[in-house]
Amino acid sequence: MYHFSFVAEALFCQPVFRWGFKVGITCAACTAMIKYLSIEGILGPQGVSHLLDPSAFSSLTLLISLFIAFRASQAYTRFWSGTQSFFVISADFFDVASSLVAFSRNATAPAEQVAQFRQVVVRLFSLLHALILADLESEGHVTGEEEAFKYELIDVSGIDHASMEELKRAGNRQVDLVFQWLQSLIVEGQQSGVLVVPPPILSRVFQELNAGIMEYHKTLSLAEIPFPVPYTASTQVVLILHWLLTPIMACNWSSHVWSAALIAFVQVFMLWSLNGIAQELENPFGGDKNDLDTHGYHSELNERLIFLLGTAKQAVPTLSPGADLDPESLKIVGSKSRYSLKAWWSECDTKDTEDLLHDAISIASVCAPSESQYRFNAQREPNPATPVSSSLTTFSCASSKEIMVEQQPVSSERHRDVRRDAHQTGNRHSNDSAPTGGFTTPAILPSNPSLPDDVFKTSGMDAACCHSSLAIFEDDGVARV
Repeated sequence: MYHFSFVAEALFCQPVFRWGFKVGITCAACTAMIKYLSIEGILGPQGVSHLLDPSAFSSLTLLISLFIAFRASQAYTRFWSGTQSFFVISADFFDVASSLVAFSRNATAPAEQVAQFRQVVVRLFSLLHALILADLESEGHVTGEEEAFKYELIDVSGIDHASMEELKRAGNRQVDLVFQWLQSLIVEGQQSGVLVVPPPILSRVFQELNAGIMEYHKTLSLAEIPFPVPYTASTQVVLILHWLLTPIMACNWSSHVWSAALIAFVQVFMLWSLNGIAQELENPFGGDKNDLDTHGYHSELNERLIFLLGTAKQAVPTLSPGADLDPESLKIVGSKSRYSLKAWWSECDTKDTEDLLHDAISIASVCAPSESQYRFNAQREPNPATPVSSSLTTFSCASSKEIMVEQQPVSSERHRDVRRDAHQTGNRHSNDSAPTGGFTTPAILPSNPSLPDDVFKTSGMDAACCHSSLAIFEDDGVARV
């Protein structure tokens, strides 16, 4: 059933198949009419059997098959090359942004300046990626009506208006302008003490950034330079000639009207559909159904860039006190030292549940040792987006002497801190705020208020200004791109 629905969707939802179906049905109708007239004797005693030599038609069919096969092969090569370059561009941009955030951890500049540097970096990379997609979609001639200009960006309103006005006036050089902004930002970051790394190490950032731009120009050549027009025109002429001769040949192959029509339909439908598929695959960055989902990939890059802002202040992993340091024991398959992620997380969940119950009882005895009533909610709903295995428990001592245990996913380190504080103080009030697994983003540009991390993760055109696009960005009528 699944395969049948897949085939039905491909045949009736794909534009190339719909076009091939229309052309094939037209040819089949002509074939049925000619065969009917031949059977009725209207076209003479011989009908149309003497009008076309079968060997000539076979040679024509072979010729057009070679034409279409070669074009489809070249179109798939172009499609695969463009797809690979597109993913290389996204990977290089994220690699550069990740390196810049990591290099700024040991900055000597003020914390506010470092935070602003990181925020500008993620905004410029989101902007650059969208502009590249618009350039590829328009085949190097941006008009401002491309779909990529409607893609969400990371707080484009946080960039100063003078720069946005300059970007608007850049025209077809918008990608080059943002690329130059990024290089200048890196140089200024090194001079101001934001990027305190040796120059040979920092040069790797420039190399990766240049590699991404080189892949962009390589991909742009596929979008700007179409398949040779003479070859495309020759293929279309041969297809039309084949369509005109197929009804005559199909009538000679069958003695029935419907079988002749079916033979003509199958031949024409297959050849025209394959030619349409080859035409769509030549440029994977258009708006066709078989093109890449550039909108989805751009949104994914935005989420990854926002994630970088949260990791800037996270501590790097260290060994726990009970870590196994013996190389021989690490070789034992099936031991605790060789746990899988799933097995380790399952064990941590079980241990955390037991620890939470013990902490709840201990703290309850501190709040009201003689007359407290306990209520414990051990049901846990883990957040699949949080790559941790434990949970944070917020304890509260209400006036009714009841203990409320609410679980919220956080890191294991934070959970240990809360448990340690709980044993030291014996009390946690219900109005104490507990983190929910997100990261606190630093302040952005001086002209904008500090935006929390959950605002960045809000999607939708009208949800927050941090997810506005170039097409809808406007501030008091000053800048509109």
